[in-house]
Amino acid sequence: MATIRLAMEKYVDKNYGSCAYSVIGHHAKWVRWVPKNPMYEISTPEKDPPKILLVGCDNTQTIVKMCRTSYAKLTEFERRHNKRFMLLKSERGGIVCCNTERPEETYPLDQLVAGGNMVEHIDGDLLNNMWHNLRVPSTDVETAYAHATNSLIS
Repeated sequence: MATIRLAMEKYVDKNYGSCAYSVIGHHAKWVRWVPKNPMYEISTPEKDPPKILLVGCDNTQTIVKMCRTSYAKLTEFERRHNKRFMLLKSERGGIVCCNTERPEETYPLDQLVAGGNMVEHIDGDLLNNMWHNLRVPSTDVETAYAHATNSLIS
């Protein structure tokens, strides 16, 4: 079985072969004796976004797309709450941040980045957590969604 690092190298070569890239950490970073997710930084010729961060999730060999803004919001949350996260793919297909010291404590990545309880991925791809792809719906939409969900449950 291929490692996430090898899967990421193949993905980068296939999708971003003409772009310059760098590996952040030779292997997965280790923080407090727990491995962190391996990450590639891709420099694209487009100005928006100028750089793409590809982060690997070891549990399912999934590659998550982020930008510097998204990653900065994640690290700010880690710093503010004195936590360290590993990114994992959830059973529902989204990405969760798992506390490395208390694995039962998880947070949806898109909610941490966008700062809302409900977050929409504009392109519909749950693995694309770039800042410009996330939107917190207006209160009217949230209320309608809550009513629809409650009526389905009852």
